[in-house]
Amino acid sequence: MPADIEDMLTRAEVLHTCPYYATRQAVPDSELVVLPYNMLFHKPTRESLGIDLKGHIVICDEAHNVIETVASLNSPEVTLQQVRFHSNQTLTPDVASPISTQTIS
Repeated sequence: MPADIEDMLTRAEVLHTCPYYATRQAVPDSELVVLPYNMLFHKPTRESLGIDLKGHIVICDEAHNVIETVASLNSPEVTLQQVRFHSNQTLTPDVASPISTQTIS
């Protein structure tokens, strides 16, 4: 197994393989995994990488950024264009929708 990312890249070049997928396969056998907060805190991403946090220690570098990262993961963004588009949509009586048709002034 490669000792570091540079070794992984060199091996991938020699074998004509993709180092990204090789590193993903190496995660379950790794003792230390370094990744950005958004990949750690986003469960589907973590699961796709094969990272299971149960029974492991998580160390956050620059932890003062954690709150902002968590907030951004759980805060949807809506553009003005989306609001305008959807405000012009009409609901017909045969369409069941949980959205209120009340006009907002």
